[in-house]
Amino acid sequence: MQGFETDRLETRKTWSEKMLRARNLKEKENRLHALHEKFRKDRLKEIDLVEGRLIRSMCWEVSTEAVEEFSEISLHSIFFNHPKMSTAK
Repeated sequence: MQGFETDRLETRKTWSEKMLRARNLKEKENRLHALHEKFRKDRLKEIDLVEGRLIRSMCWEVSTEAVEEFSEISLHSIFFNHPKMSTAK
């Protein structure tokens, strides 16, 4: 009877290890798939930014600097009233 119990335990142990490996492999694949999806979405967003499809998000960064520069130029011309270089000739 003892030999039968040992064989059964070995079989059960082997089966449980196999199931554990399969579950771990499936979890790893799911995490890897989620990671690939995240990177793919981020990469697609970067490509859209480079190609100019997402202008709205880029506009704010560029327009802030442009507005500051334009404000400085216009205030300078108001205070000092310098004529433009092309009209000075």
